[in-house]
Amino acid sequence: MGEKRSRRQLVLYALPSAALGFAFFFVSTQALYFGTDVLRVAPNVIGTLLATARIWDAVSDPVAGYLSDITRTRWGRRRPWFLAASVPLALGFIGVWLLPASAPEASRGVWLAVGVLLFYTAHTAASMPHDALGAELAPGYRERTRVFAWKRVAFTAGMLAFIWFAPRLSGASTDAFVALAWPAAIALGLGFAAAAIGLREPESRQRPRRVRVPSPFRSFSSVWRNPHARVLISVFFAQQLAVGLLLVGMPYFSEYVLNDPDALRNVFLVFFSATLISIPVWERLGTVFQKKSLVVAAMLGVGSGMAVLSFVGPGSPAILFVAAAFAGLAAGGSDILLPSLQADVIDADELETGARNEGIYFATWALTLKLAYAAAWILAGFALSIAGFEAGAEQTPRALLAVRVLTGGAPFVIYLLAILSFARFRLDEAEHRRIRSLIDARAIERLQP
Repeated sequence: MGEKRSRRQLVLYALPSAALGFAFFFVSTQALYFGTDVLRVAPNVIGTLLATARIWDAVSDPVAGYLSDITRTRWGRRRPWFLAASVPLALGFIGVWLLPASAPEASRGVWLAVGVLLFYTAHTAASMPHDALGAELAPGYRERTRVFAWKRVAFTAGMLAFIWFAPRLSGASTDAFVALAWPAAIALGLGFAAAAIGLREPESRQRPRRVRVPSPFRSFSSVWRNPHARVLISVFFAQQLAVGLLLVGMPYFSEYVLNDPDALRNVFLVFFSATLISIPVWERLGTVFQKKSLVVAAMLGVGSGMAVLSFVGPGSPAILFVAAAFAGLAAGGSDILLPSLQADVIDADELETGARNEGIYFATWALTLKLAYAAAWILAGFALSIAGFEAGAEQTPRALLAVRVLTGGAPFVIYLLAILSFARFRLDEAEHRRIRSLIDARAIERLQP
């Protein structure tokens, strides 16, 4: 089912994701660390400020998704959005780290939070339509896994590029952060501009002018009325909360538990290299097995790999790297199959509503991701403060335990809860085939005189 995408289309669609992966990982792993160890802001204060910026960013996602769905131009619904956002996105990202040397100490945390807010607002305007276009490019159950596999390969390659340079940020000044951010900022703008200019949107996915545009509330509420979407959202929130805790905790784990700043780069290099290698394998498995079963196996593998971090200490790199490789191989599955399942859920919505609402759906999942990361920043900030963490000092056993729990034990438990929740998901290939056949039959009826 569905037309097969050309390699040129796949490359153009995936291109912006490389710079986005670099920028996303930069902010996710370094914003809290930058605030506490470079700007010297209290962990609970900077954690709350960053979480506030993230929550605002999350609220903007449904707005961007909805506006993208109802946009009608000669260039399509999606491309004008990420073309217009390309320059603000580049400027917003570099602005995160451009703290003026004269900035008073009391305002440093606010500056960082505002910078993160501006970056993610522009990110929303670009990425929401871009994600939605992925579902439109591949309506088939199997082909859309291929589209999202290419996108994830580019995103993972971008993260690997950042990880390679990450050690130079340990103990560095703001100048080092700015120097590393500039190339990514330029690539962000150029990548989204190239995709907007080079791609073409399927005309069949445009909302017909005669179709009444639903209200924002009705569009957003349709997501929550979809039983498949409700399950997937709960699973996705839990998964991203676990990943968020790992990302914000790893710089502290590397520096204070392992006493090896280079460990952060090495662990993530192993993890994401394994992920990159595994994506073609998971894509192939997706043509043979049900997506749900594969996602469960992938989440169990990632969670188990994270759990090992709770028991790793200085002088045990072999165990650390084996765990990272195991989790990375498993992560490739959830990285490409969850977006593919999200696109399947949108088809179920089309059968119910008669409209294509990719924008509002992908916006809802983006909102879920950002709320999960906001929760991770708050939990990590307060956990470190309660445990008595002091930046740059020798940590107490209680503080070290908090870091271990953040990066290993808590993510593992959360992954188990996500797997239990996923048992309620019922949209398999047979059901999706039935949904698509009904949608296609309805479209044929509309064309008949």
